[in-house]
Amino acid sequence: MKRVLILGANGFAGAALLPVLVRHGWRIHAISPHPPGLRDTDQVQWEQGSLGDSKLLARALPNCDAVVHLASSTTPGTSSRTPTLEASGNIEPTLRLIEAVSTYPHIHMVYASTGGAIYGNPKHFHVNENTPCQPISYYGAAKLAIETFLHTLHANCLSPITILRPANFYGPGQRHRHGFGLIRTLLESARTQKSIEIWGDGGAIRDFLYIDDFSSAVVAALQRNTADEPLAIFNVGTGIGHTINQVCSLIEETTGRQLQKIYRPTRPSDVTHIVLDPSRIMDALGWTAKTDLRVGLARTWRWLNSDGHS
Repeated sequence: MKRVLILGANGFAGAALLPVLVRHGWRIHAISPHPPGLRDTDQVQWEQGSLGDSKLLARALPNCDAVVHLASSTTPGTSSRTPTLEASGNIEPTLRLIEAVSTYPHIHMVYASTGGAIYGNPKHFHVNENTPCQPISYYGAAKLAIETFLHTLHANCLSPITILRPANFYGPGQRHRHGFGLIRTLLESARTQKSIEIWGDGGAIRDFLYIDDFSSAVVAALQRNTADEPLAIFNVGTGIGHTINQVCSLIEETTGRQLQKIYRPTRPSDVTHIVLDPSRIMDALGWTAKTDLRVGLARTWRWLNSDGHS
């Protein structure tokens, strides 16, 4: 039974991923700054700690076959005026992780980067992994910087690395965070009947990825034959774009409630159009997004109105 270290295990993506990995037989060392208070099980060991905790990493890594790096302390909005937050909260701690992993070159590193922010505003709507990365937010710039450091880790230590560039997450279990997660924010607006600010005219195009589809992409990445391609980058998206106004209409259709939209001027750091081409991950790993946006919205809305949402 292989063992994986999950960083950011109690975040949105981490919480969705853990039960999937358990079903696939992995033993999990789950690290989170705020563990959920769950007891350890035969397959999951919880530990409180941060991404850059060198002592924790020194204890955990010798017994691991893989590391899944999902931890992030920022959003595009939180670092838009304070780029140093990216350095202190994401880049520096990841460098400590890289330093620790370099001692164990057999460990397969899977890193959750970003597909929504790393390409900036590309010339073409559909982008593949060869599209130039030209982020226009500090959040995207930090993700690109970390990717570059991972390339250097591989060059120096031959560590197997998989970089996933996911589209915009949504789904059950996503906490409401101000200024982050368009679908979750719109659904919260529908639930509370409070107004929602939309930056721009609503014509910005995005690719939206249901959280269970991302979890299956991580499993596919962990299972891939790294001997054939030790370092690989994959877009993880649906390949289908929707404007913000279209998403608003679908949410009104799903919830039966009218959104109270307030349009604001476009912000310089907002990407206007991005749709990820997932052909490479489909061809190499046999992965495809299976959840239609209408279906995903309905599932998320049911969860949001259940007793278990947070």
